[in-house]
Amino acid sequence: MIPRTRWRRPVSDIRRQVYRTLFLQHTHYAMSPATVHLSPTPDFLLFSGIEVLAILFTMALWGISCLQIFLYFFNSTQEDSCYIKGLVIWLWSMDTVHQGLLISGVYKAIRDNATASTDHISWEYLIQILFTILVTTPAQGFFSYRIWMFSNKSKLIISFLAPAILFQLIDGIIFMAINLPATDKLQFTTSTSKGIAIAYFIDGAVVDLFIAIAMCLFLWRRYLRIGIATKGTRSMIHRLTLFSINTGSWPAIIAIITLVMLLAYPTYYLYAGLYFFLSPVYCNTVLASINARPYIQSVNNGRHIYIPKESGLQFASHDSQGVCSNLHGTPHGLELASYKVGPEESTEGNDCLNIV
Repeated sequence: MIPRTRWRRPVSDIRRQVYRTLFLQHTHYAMSPATVHLSPTPDFLLFSGIEVLAILFTMALWGISCLQIFLYFFNSTQEDSCYIKGLVIWLWSMDTVHQGLLISGVYKAIRDNATASTDHISWEYLIQILFTILVTTPAQGFFSYRIWMFSNKSKLIISFLAPAILFQLIDGIIFMAINLPATDKLQFTTSTSKGIAIAYFIDGAVVDLFIAIAMCLFLWRRYLRIGIATKGTRSMIHRLTLFSINTGSWPAIIAIITLVMLLAYPTYYLYAGLYFFLSPVYCNTVLASINARPYIQSVNNGRHIYIPKESGLQFASHDSQGVCSNLHGTPHGLELASYKVGPEESTEGNDCLNIV
């Protein structure tokens, strides 16, 4: 009688041979040129990956703007006009809607598995352009108004800034209107649409750089007029210069980088992800410049600062009863007790001027 173990070896060998034959046949069929359709795997970061990362950072910036709103309205020392308060509420509201559109757009892209192609763009990404413009235009107008008043209402300043800001508003709306009917693919292949986008970013960068440079030049001119001033006065002007550079340079840098990405990679979404930063950055720069007034004023160990009137750097002054202080005893100086945002003329007398 043959042992049972001798019969198992041939059966196992046959089974292995059958499996090997089936595997080779399947591999040959799968690797045949007629059935293989290989396509390069797209880089997720070049497409919607940059959008996902950008939205995470814009959410953080939106949270910072919420904190700044809280600090602004719960600061008992603020006595701003309704225009300034309305501007603060408007910027935060438009930026909130802008953030909601971004979240909705990236959610649909992930849900529809459209995160690695440019064959489709959510309509939220096009509508958010409108809300970005509704943030950037008032913000640029706010800083332009400060420079205009700081330059003694120079017609040359306003004749350049006003058309430039208006052009950016109209250009952005036209770009959105052109691409909104065809959301299946962003029409950057046409020279008209691409030219409109390039003009939009160039105009925004020029306006922001002009605002920052002009404000620094005017502050430096005041600094030279003052001459030998107190340490607190110099410190205040240095702080104003620092905030002026930050409020204008960051939006300009983002606009320039976005323009470079658009020219270098027009078929990818790198420019779109960078463009998402403009709205929260503008909102935070305005809120930061408003909330920074106590910090700018807190020089010279909290004591009152005097600057020659001919310097042009004048601030509103209030005494403990809340009325405007008359400085008839100091003909060459003006007390700096508060830093006002709006260059509004006082209604209680001509002794006080609010200059940015």
